[in-house]
Amino acid sequence: PDQGSAYVHNQFSAADESNVHFHGLHVSGELPSDDSTVPVLPGQDMVYQTSLPDDHMAGTHWLHPHRHGSTALQVAAGAALALIVEDAPGTLPAQVEAAPEVLMVVMQIDLEMTQRIASRAGDSWFQLSDGSLQALVNGEVNPSIAVAAGEWTRFRVIYAGWLAEALNFNVGCEMVLLAKDGIYIRDFPRTLTGAAPIPAGGRADLMLRCPEANAEYPVTWGGNTIATVITGEMKATADLESWSPSYPSYLEDLRSTEVSPNCSCETRLDREEVNGHLFEEDFVLHQSFLGAVVERSLSARGHPYHQHVYPFQVISGFGNSEQGGRTRGGQSDGAANYEMPGDWHDTIAGTGVVRYQPSRFAGKVMVHCHRLDHEDQGMMSMEVVRDNGPCTCGSSAATRWIVPLPLLLTLVAGFKYL
Repeated sequence: PDQGSAYVHNQFSAADESNVHFHGLHVSGELPSDDSTVPVLPGQDMVYQTSLPDDHMAGTHWLHPHRHGSTALQVAAGAALALIVEDAPGTLPAQVEAAPEVLMVVMQIDLEMTQRIASRAGDSWFQLSDGSLQALVNGEVNPSIAVAAGEWTRFRVIYAGWLAEALNFNVGCEMVLLAKDGIYIRDFPRTLTGAAPIPAGGRADLMLRCPEANAEYPVTWGGNTIATVITGEMKATADLESWSPSYPSYLEDLRSTEVSPNCSCETRLDREEVNGHLFEEDFVLHQSFLGAVVERSLSARGHPYHQHVYPFQVISGFGNSEQGGRTRGGQSDGAANYEMPGDWHDTIAGTGVVRYQPSRFAGKVMVHCHRLDHEDQGMMSMEVVRDNGPCTCGSSAATRWIVPLPLLLTLVAGFKYL
């Protein structure tokens, strides 16, 4: 229904408009693919069609609306969908390939904040009832998750977060990091020394082994239990063996690669702005070109930074003390070895240096704070990848790419969804 909630630039608005963002996929940022700048109006249809590259790495991703002005409202109200690009047989180590899987979509809940946003956006359909929630897991309150004691289980954790708090994921079992943001780490198995501090919008694939049979292990967040892992009989398995994946060309190791001329720029998320500017559709934050090695000095303390189209590699910084994303209760017990140089992300919090190499998709690359109430109010910007150089840093006039199309979602790749 159309409630008459018109779009107001950089304000909570457009409650009945929507669209789709393929969060984490390495696909084009232009229509008919992952173009989050084009809204679907009440009563309209939009056809999204995207082809995953043949060498797209298997991994854990998600879908959510991304209409500027109502992104926070719609994600906060539960609009989130898991999207898994599955591994081809024989590409994982045998222990991981044989492990049972648990998918956990953790939806961050703040009913009072959502009601305030809905009221400001002119959404009369959202009404707050009595009660309080911190999170839903797969749409449930404190679900039970059955695993065998002593057996490695792969947990795919998607944090559908929209506020500042990181999800400090911890079960109290042995926990080994396998992948972040849908990209396998190169030094598996990395045994975490504490919780996995997943920023809002981020994902973590974790191998868990719980030691006690017929026991309960609460999944806690800020002192609250959001799910309970329940073990059955003992099914002992061996320790995990070392493994490093084969990376596709768009994930080539850039740590020792020279940055292209003028392609090292600063991106600062602060005071609900990006580099001191609120979002404008006709300005480009930075410009690069296909084949360039691009470097960004990121400052995103308390503002989870998300980049569309191209994942980026951590070169330096972003240690646990640099995460900058609060946890509920104000405490951070995240593992100091969760962020390591060489890891790949599309969402991160803290300060440090990252690199990526745009290789096949020219066009828009949206960047923004994944505290979505900030994004809706202007904490978003746009980089542009051109066919040819040069690189430039700083805002400039942009060419707009808007292709009106008549919501069927077609993915030319196998995926499963929750």
